Amino acid sequence: MDATIMGKNDEEKIKVTLRIPEQKTRLASFHTLPLTFIRKYDSKLGLHGKTTVKTVHTALMDSRLKELHPTETSFTISGHFHYPREMSLSSFNAMTWSHENHIQIDFDRQSECADALELVVSSRLFQNAQLSSAKPSFDQFYQDNKKFQPVFDDDVEDSKVEDETEMHNDRRSRLNTYLKDEYKPRTAYRHFINAVVKTVGGQVDHKVSAKLEATCDSHMAFCRINTELRRSPMFHGEKSEWSLKAESQFLMPEYVREVSELNDKETSH
Repeated sequence: MDATIMGKNDEEKIKVTLRIPEQKTRLASFHTLPLTFIRKYDSKLGLHGKTTVKTVHTALMDSRLKELHPTETSFTISGHFHYPREMSLSSFNAMTWSHENHIQIDFDRQSECADALELVVSSRLFQNAQLSSAKPSFDQFYQDNKKFQPVFDDDVEDSKVEDETEMHNDRRSRLNTYLKDEYKPRTAYRHFINAVVKTVGGQVDHKVSAKLEATCDSHMAFCRINTELRRSPMFHGEKSEWSLKAESQFLMPEYVREVSELNDKETSH
């Protein structure tokens, strides 16, 4: 793996090249073998015998054994494991100490594989920006009531629904008042990060890019983030480039040093 760090005109750039191994390489291996130690007590001699190591075998898990057979691809997964009853952390934990499991992941280079993967990350951080670009705009968001998940079901009393509506209206009013009268950013900064991963060599070129542009105030209380993702066709049947664009805003809660300050703000509103 080769890495290069460059800087030019307030822009930092990191380039990492990962060479694809030419020989078969084991990438990861997972193995569990629960053991226990036993020894028998000789009542005549009043002594314990020699300690013996025994493998823990849970017969109830035999029916959950699943074999993994390697396929004719660059990445192969082989071995065996016992499928848990449900997809939860406790079930996977129980699987590790109730039976033997063995999984290994190997990479065997095929003729169509690329010679290397190249990652280039460039960034420009804390560039001065206009204050108007760091001004929140939540008006359109609050106009659509469907964006809010109701707390009560449709069959509850009308009084509770009215209380919920009044609560939402009060929250909107407080937020609008805060943004209009109290939120006064002094400075704003623009941040830009662009990451590109592409293949080098091989029969087909592949490329994935991610671009993130954010404008935030100096305290990171508010940020407006624009994200753009693109990738070349990779899967079977794909012929065109895939892309995604998204715009998001987040506003952090106002910081208070003591609970009394929060109570004062509640009273003032």
